[in-house]
Amino acid sequence: MDYRHREGKSEGPLLHKEIYKTEHYHGFVIRRLLIAAGVIMLITTPIFIDLLPHPTLSSVIAVVILIILAGILNPRDLNVTISHIGISSIAIVVFEYYAIDRYQDIRTIFDPFFLTNEVLVIIFLFVLYYNTKTLRGMLLKK
Repeated sequence: MDYRHREGKSEGPLLHKEIYKTEHYHGFVIRRLLIAAGVIMLITTPIFIDLLPHPTLSSVIAVVILIILAGILNPRDLNVTISHIGISSIAIVVFEYYAIDRYQDIRTIFDPFFLTNEVLVIIFLFVLYYNTKTLRGMLLKK
């Protein structure tokens, strides 16, 4: 395909910069973080099945929702960005709650369940940060 420009017009498919004009769009980072969180959750669910406070199906449904959210992320939809901010905020609270609860039971930071929850909290903190930056860019029309 030809990506050359002639007289101010591009020929061929739109270039990456033309598709994502929002300067503060961080969808690529957010998408990768959500997929990483989903993979961690899927891998660790069978390992920590006895420690999960809810049915196993809930974890699988949560992963499916994360992957759907990662897939529908785009630089022009304010509602999707706001939903990402809400979901990541809830995930931070939930995973940190269970990390603290586990720590109070075992009193060590070397527990795999505690560490997994903390890793997920850190991932969702970054998701929240980059989604907030994306929202700010959308609101400022940059």
